[in-house]
Amino acid sequence: MSGNPFVLTDPIPKFPSKVDSPSRKENVNEVVLICTWAKDEPYQEVIESANYLKDESVLIRITGRPPKSIKKEKIPDNVSLEGFISSIDYHNLLMEADLIVDLTTRDDCLVCGAYESVAAGTPCVVSSSAINREIFDEGFIFTENDAQSIAFAIRSGLNRKKELSEEIKAFRQKYTLIFSQKIDDLISRIF
Repeated sequence: MSGNPFVLTDPIPKFPSKVDSPSRKENVNEVVLICTWAKDEPYQEVIESANYLKDESVLIRITGRPPKSIKKEKIPDNVSLEGFISSIDYHNLLMEADLIVDLTTRDDCLVCGAYESVAAGTPCVVSSSAINREIFDEGFIFTENDAQSIAFAIRSGLNRKKELSEEIKAFRQKYTLIFSQKIDDLISRIF
């Protein structure tokens, strides 16, 4: 038996219009770590990376409800544990961020946060895997999953924010067109 495989990556989600929110701090570069606190997410390394960024007006806001063990650990002053927030607040957080981070230790995983960053129009740092480099070729910074590399990637992303913001908008248009063509191809294979 043989088959003809077809790979369809995720679509870019649709975000509602931004609602004004008082959560943004002035004169601070806000970086959002999209986190479910799963075992494949190097969140501890991101928390440690904040120590390398203490003197650079960077606040790392981490989404998701952290496990109790995290609350007991010493969290740097430039890290904010957001906990569970509403969908509207989550979308606003991503759209207001200067940079998004979504990392995994899994080599063949396309993280949902990368697609969400495209929807938000916000540059993103993702793990340096072959699949991420293949799919997310504009508007993204790639990093190894150790604290020092993550801090370097955050710094680089913030320094290149304007350029990366333009790239991610171009990526959204290109990806949307490619995705639509793949859907058409899939439909033609079925019917």
